[in-house]
Amino acid sequence: MLLLAFSLVTLAGACTGLGAALVLCKCVKQDNNALLGGALGFSAGVMLYVTFIEIFRKSLDGFAESGLAGDQSSGPVYAAATVTFFGGVLLMFGMEKLVDCLNKQDDQLSRMGFMTALAIGIHNFPEGVATFVATLHDPSFGVMMAFAIGMHNIPEGMCVAMPLYYADGKRAKAFMWALVSGISEPIGAVLAYAVLTEHMGPTAFGIVFGLVGGMMTYICLHELIPTAHRYDPKDKVVTNCIILGMVVMALSLIGFSIEVATTTNITINN
Repeated sequence: MLLLAFSLVTLAGACTGLGAALVLCKCVKQDNNALLGGALGFSAGVMLYVTFIEIFRKSLDGFAESGLAGDQSSGPVYAAATVTFFGGVLLMFGMEKLVDCLNKQDDQLSRMGFMTALAIGIHNFPEGVATFVATLHDPSFGVMMAFAIGMHNIPEGMCVAMPLYYADGKRAKAFMWALVSGISEPIGAVLAYAVLTEHMGPTAFGIVFGLVGGMMTYICLHELIPTAHRYDPKDKVVTNCIILGMVVMALSLIGFSIEVATTTNITINN
């Protein structure tokens, strides 16, 4: 069972490489500004949708399960998720300033790619924990969860790789960093096996998801969307690609919810 759990988490994390593989295609050229603008817009759509529809809800769930008074729409639960969300915004702002101070050689695209990799990596960590624990509890449910997470890791891999490739033209480097952002999922599984299954409770998950939501929102609004419009000033593709990114992420989440409902019903009936 442990081998299955680790294998599923690793495969889900590795799916970031499928999205990142776009930069390995020779048809992707650095001088194609419309493609970069569209890719950044698509990335922003993916990240904004998953933040407000999925990640923030997970933060609310975590604080609700921790025993705070109130429900998800009012009281301390909603306040805690909101505070951690804006804490993530401030954290990413501070980290960006720190990176600027430590390394003034990085251009905007490179910095953006690394920041995106960091935010997605942190976001993937609790997903790795959740998939690992779910698989140990119910292998069929764990398979479905790993599949769904893997599907939405694909566009996330592209979010990391595209700006890094356009920054310096190094395809392998961009692809590698996207894979690194996915490695946090099996790392989360290892830590879950070692200590976190007993010590990382709902409150910790609520805080992590809240912070990550704020970090990803900051990256989208401060980096991805403005830069996308800079490469596509007439907005020929950016807005459409933002919406497309939302649609792709929505479909992956819909698929996940259907699979979870189906698996739960089968388990109950049996």
